[in-house]
Amino acid sequence: MASLFLTGCSKPEKQKVTLSEDSSTWMRDSLGCLQERNFDMAERLLLENTLENSSTEKFKTIFGKPNEINQDRNHTSFTYYVQSICSHHSIQKDSDKCFIVFTFKNNKLIDHNNACE
Repeated sequence: MASLFLTGCSKPEKQKVTLSEDSSTWMRDSLGCLQERNFDMAERLLLENTLENSSTEKFKTIFGKPNEINQDRNHTSFTYYVQSICSHHSIQKDSDKCFIVFTFKNNKLIDHNNACE
């Protein structure tokens, strides 16, 4: 009887996620300095992993740690740099920057925007 109780209360194991080559490349090029991250790769990762309306946890499993996180009362946004101009593995100060901002509301991905400035 004790063994039934113990097995009945065990927590379900999290599913292991197998990262694609694009996902591994994305995370390896963490600032976009290697010129491997780009807008098209981000779109592929979103579609291949059905990330629309996904949680921030699932999203970060595929995209890795954001370069910037911004939060306000209702939204969280993750910014990832792409195709950056770098020197010694750092983005050059005052250089143009390209990035993608992913917006979450209530822990669900609701939007993303690409920009260069």
